[in-house]
Amino acid sequence: MIEKAKQIIKSGRLGQVLTLHGQFWLMKPDDYFDIAWRREKGAGPVFLNLIHDVDLFRHLCGEVVCVQGQESNVVRGNAVEETAVILLRFASGALGTVNGSDSVVAPWSWELTAGENPAYPQQNPVLLSDRRHAWRADHSQP
Repeated sequence: MIEKAKQIIKSGRLGQVLTLHGQFWLMKPDDYFDIAWRREKGAGPVFLNLIHDVDLFRHLCGEVVCVQGQESNVVRGNAVEETAVILLRFASGALGTVNGSDSVVAPWSWELTAGENPAYPQQNPVLLSDRRHAWRADHSQP
């Protein structure tokens, strides 16, 4: 699926990719944090989850030249972030947003985002271009 997306973008069929958005929203259960390292900096949704979206965006659209972000740990109060919002500027001029939280009630679950529940489709990144096209990794309309 990812290589197909790369081919479509590279072919120019979508035109110029202007903006990208990725998100990771779910409520990790309290007992997930019984393991001490999961409460420490570096063990939150940015480095465990959102990093994969950013890596995918770099693969599809090139290098990131500017990053701005905010994070919060207001729910559990652990040293690690629970929620983060990140703005990305790519060398191509495209702009991206990545938004993640492991402490929000959302229509997705831990099992769903891990792809462990085939009854529900996974959430996929969306790319928007200048040719009135939107592309979603599962090929559905966003």
